Amino acid sequence: METIPKNRQEWGRLEARLEDREPLQIRVEMEPARAQVREAMHLSFVLFPLDHDWGAGTDLLVLVPRTWMLDLNGAFPEISKFFSVWQGGYGNGRECLVMADPGRADTTVSCELIPAGYEFLIHMRIAGAGICDGEPLRIYLAHPDGPRVRAPQTAQFHPFVTAVRPAGYEEFYPLSDSPGVQTQGGAVRLFRVTGQAIVPPGELAQLKVIPMDRSELNRAHGYEGEVTVVAPGGAEYPTRIGAEEIFVRVEVPLDGKGPFHFAQARDLTRGLIGRSHPMGHPDQFGGYRVFYGD
Repeated sequence: METIPKNRQEWGRLEARLEDREPLQIRVEMEPARAQVREAMHLSFVLFPLDHDWGAGTDLLVLVPRTWMLDLNGAFPEISKFFSVWQGGYGNGRECLVMADPGRADTTVSCELIPAGYEFLIHMRIAGAGICDGEPLRIYLAHPDGPRVRAPQTAQFHPFVTAVRPAGYEEFYPLSDSPGVQTQGGAVRLFRVTGQAIVPPGELAQLKVIPMDRSELNRAHGYEGEVTVVAPGGAEYPTRIGAEEIFVRVEVPLDGKGPFHFAQARDLTRGLIGRSHPMGHPDQFGGYRVFYGD
């Protein structure tokens, strides 16, 4: 029988073996399923086993990545410091409360936190009558009785890798669906203007304008508006960015003075602006292909 991982190396080996195993059929409900980057929330998900039961002795493992942090907390030495399992009541306002609720009085679920490097595993074991086909098991990563957890700062799907070893099975198995939260960018702060650093003579600079959120890591969610791109020589090129567009492309000439040229993107009605990196022609750099950062 496979043992419960006790560190990051053991979990990594188990996770690699999961890729070659047939997943258990499952239905997942996340609360919330979508969130803004760095949004504070009470977080939980519900697992419904399909076409099989989770009897007494069933083990579940959930990996919580290091990108999830306690709300309003500073730098962290270990993410496990942010989460706690309390028996017989909760009394620590400095850590998120992790627990599992089977939704029935004749079933209990114990929880254990296992450090796995800067991440950690939640190990749960079902006792009592168990959970039958189609019945729910709610897992709280941040219970409403405790502090909120803050979502990661990158806009993408953030999964909680989960493995289950049903009672009577020798091995852990992956799930047919993965619990996780889809994050989206925050409020717009500025424009990111990018293009090639070296523009051949006689050609236009190909610029890409992206509205960025406050972290400057993600496309700002919900932004749409009229944008004016100002070429190095001062010519203006109006364009528009739609709410569903990640970016807009604009072609401008490099006809300003000096070897280095900069373009700007502006939305003055909202006080937004962005400046490109330096651009230029090869002959202005002695024929060398000088790139931004050199």
